[in-house]
Amino acid sequence: MKYFELDKEHQELMVMLHGGGVCYRGALPVAEEMAKVYHVVLVAYDGFNPDEPGTEFKSVQDEAKRLGDYIVKYHGGKIDILYGVSYGTFVLMDVLADEHPEQFSQEVQAAHRKSWKEEVPGNED
Repeated sequence: MKYFELDKEHQELMVMLHGGGVCYRGALPVAEEMAKVYHVVLVAYDGFNPDEPGTEFKSVQDEAKRLGDYIVKYHGGKIDILYGVSYGTFVLMDVLADEHPEQFSQEVQAAHRKSWKEEVPGNED
């Protein structure tokens, strides 16, 4: 997983999670535009980054854990805007559920897990 940080001088932090089947480069024009207002972290998942061909995707939960750890370590655990598209919303939900499970009902968490299992054949998580 690689993190591209744009315009660090802005106070508010926006983390962008791209969709599946594409790399971070597809989200780069939007990230650059948003960086005019926000400090943007654009995430490149393992297995989706052509700049890191040796990486391999493991699971949504692994990507979410690593992103959460990065945000805690480098940004004090504070995100102002967490933006995910398509596959990125799975990672987004896992980051939120792992960091703030009290804000999600058991029904929302169960629906998220069920939809992930249906969307990705062979996923046992």
